[in-house]
Amino acid sequence: QIKLAQLHALGINASNNEATIKYLPRHVLITNTNLIKRIPNGSIILIIEHPTNTNLIGTELNVTHMGLAIWRQDKLYFRAASSRLNRVTDLNLINYLRTQPWLKGISVLAIIPTNLKN
Repeated sequence: QIKLAQLHALGINASNNEATIKYLPRHVLITNTNLIKRIPNGSIILIIEHPTNTNLIGTELNVTHMGLAIWRQDKLYFRAASSRLNRVTDLNLINYLRTQPWLKGISVLAIIPTNLKN
């Protein structure tokens, strides 16, 4: 409760700034297998969705889920926590996108290793 109260206190002073996230549209990903092959293993995948109640959420596009890109046997999987299953799952990304027509697409954040020793 103390941490929640601190978070609320910080939120009162937060500014309301518009932010954008570039994303790959769902229909392009489903039809362009070459584009899917360019997603690096271990990348962070953000699921972009158009919410049904923008008055409640406040924006037209939102990140509604987040996971990792996992390549296995030439197929790309979306590894993410499932609140419905109460565990981490690996979903075939293309199949997932095909069965979720309300999704707008995904944003891919590739993790690029750096030399920490400089």
